[in-house]
Amino acid sequence: MNSNITVRPATAADFDTILPLMQEFLDHQQELTPEDMIDKEHAGKIVSKYINGDPGKVFTLIAELEGELSGCCMASLEETIEILKDDIFGEIKYLFTAEKYRSRGIGKALVEAAAAEFKRRGLKLMSLDVLVSNEGAVAFYRRAGFVPVTCSMYREV
Repeated sequence: MNSNITVRPATAADFDTILPLMQEFLDHQQELTPEDMIDKEHAGKIVSKYINGDPGKVFTLIAELEGELSGCCMASLEETIEILKDDIFGEIKYLFTAEKYRSRGIGKALVEAAAAEFKRRGLKLMSLDVLVSNEGAVAFYRRAGFVPVTCSMYREV
């Protein structure tokens, strides 16, 4: 991992720095979805939810490379479905690296920092959702130790 990467908890003061990164992430997600499913207008609402939300339920980590924002991880504590052993698990809701900083270990640093935070909170399991069309991200998460367990499917009604 790049030793110039620092990961720290985000604060409300980081909002204006994180927002353009979230917008870049949503643009990328929209390119990967078969239809116009992504609402890019919610970028500010999403960032605010994970920065200003209940710290017992959500947290945001930011990665900086040589002092510049290079990536972000927004996570939450979720109740498990009834059939699982543990009551609560950690879920990475959004994890993204700015395009110009990809392949430098930033995503890995964020995953490991999120895992450490979940463990610090007493959790044993973490999960995430990824678009199946985002083949690069699917491969990255597999290398990071994630394995597919469920498959979410959507259709119009």
